[in-house]
Amino acid sequence: MARFMDFEYRYIDSELFLEKGICINKYLGSETSVIVPTQIDDLPVTSIGKSAFEDCRSLESIKIPDSVTFIGESAFSGCTGLGAVSSMNGMFLLDSADETGDDYEI
Repeated sequence: MARFMDFEYRYIDSELFLEKGICINKYLGSETSVIVPTQIDDLPVTSIGKSAFEDCRSLESIKIPDSVTFIGESAFSGCTGLGAVSSMNGMFLLDSADETGDDYEI
C-alpha cells in the first residue's frame, strides 16, 4: 500500500474500471476538513474504497474531486460529525453516517 500525505492508496488498472487511476483506501489523518487530491503520481483519483474514512469521528466536511466516479460501501461509516460531502464543482449528499452499506456511483 502506497502513501500520499494522510492517504493510503492503490493503483487501479483493471477491466472493471475504464481507465487507470488511484483508489483512496484509507484516510489516516484527523482533520475536520479534508480535500481529496485530484491526482497522485500523475494519475487521477477515481475512487474511494470500502471503509476508507470509517470512524473518522472528527471529520466534518470533505471535498471530493470530480474525477471520483465510485465510492465504496461504508466509506463514511461512523463519521458522526460529517454533515455533507461536496464535489469540486457542486454538492451531492450522502447519508452522513453511510449506514446503508451501499456502493455509490457518481
